[in-house]
Amino acid sequence: MASGEDRNIAAIIVVLLILTASYMLYTRSGGVKYEAVVAGVKVSSEIPLEELKEKHYIALYNTTKIREELTCKFELSALAESHINGYLVKFEAGPQQVYLKKNEALISAGNGAELLASCHAFSCMLSGINCPDDFNKLKWIIDASPDVALILEEQAGASAGRGFAELEGVLSYIQASKVDVNNDGILSQSEVDANTFFIYPYIKSGEDGLCRLQSFHNVVQSTDSSNKSIDCSIIEPAIILEVADYNSISSDGLKIIIRGDGKGLYAGSIIVRDVIAPEWVRRIYGFN
Repeated sequence: MASGEDRNIAAIIVVLLILTASYMLYTRSGGVKYEAVVAGVKVSSEIPLEELKEKHYIALYNTTKIREELTCKFELSALAESHINGYLVKFEAGPQQVYLKKNEALISAGNGAELLASCHAFSCMLSGINCPDDFNKLKWIIDASPDVALILEEQAGASAGRGFAELEGVLSYIQASKVDVNNDGILSQSEVDANTFFIYPYIKSGEDGLCRLQSFHNVVQSTDSSNKSIDCSIIEPAIILEVADYNSISSDGLKIIIRGDGKGLYAGSIIVRDVIAPEWVRRIYGFN
């Protein structure tokens, strides 16, 4: 028969086992305090989601497992400065979600498409942008349109102008891809002559609110500027960069609308760039 001392020791061991199991369960769950759905992606967080906007420096591992991860790294590098001691962003295979901790984030996904969606959700939080539940509609607008206008408010500033240039670049890539019907990477004159997808950049005047066509030249198309004004509201399909006191990406019919201050317009342009053609930024830097 066990002595009273033995029973006390056994009781202590049981208590310790219970405490250990409870601790393991807690740490396994990650101590989640906040949950949300951002851009259609589940977000679990140990910190207030708003704190992510304060992470101005990020750290990324050099190793990349899949091409969509590389697109994401280019996207994040455009939105925050890279630093070895920055907020660490890691990637892993698993159920689609974004998990935020104090000093690191985990982007997990089951495939490339899910990874990109999770990445865009993270970018939206990092840049303080209110994003749509489904980015696929934005891609559909561009893919289904015979031409696309780009509209920039003239008072938007230099950062927005950089975003505008990024969008001109990705639309030119999409245009060339449509023209290259045999997919050999070389545009013949006959293919160029048969082009039916055109890009029309406009500047929206701050005085009368009218749009004026700007010159645009690439290997497929050559468009000269015009002094003729047009009502901006009737131009579509279009990607519109609009100055506002809040940051958002949305769609209205065949219009993709990016709103914000200069920094917000640039960040929104980067996200839209990688939504409508995620491979473009990789190819710019020599990756397939």
